Amino acid sequence: MAKQAEAEREKRAKVIAAEGELLASVKLAETADIMAKHPIALQLRNLQTMAEISVDLPALGNPTNPTSANNFSSKISWCSSPGVPGVAVRGA
Repeated sequence: MAKQAEAEREKRAKVIAAEGELLASVKLAETADIMAKHPIALQLRNLQTMAEISVDLPALGNPTNPTSANNFSSKISWCSSPGVPGVAVRGA
């Protein structure tokens, strides 16, 4: 009886996890649609991501120092699309 109850709990946990993944994928698809319609939204998200990871940059090295062994800035190039500045990450 205990094994049956444990199996039922595991089954429910798997269903809950699968439902969570489904909801996450739906939200991701909605986000992709929004960003496809509004290119500046993607640029803003890229800048937000860069701001978030910049907190860890002291541990990675100085991104503005070209002699840094872990030169983060060497992976980023600034480019522009029709009227909208953008960031392209090379090697990603």
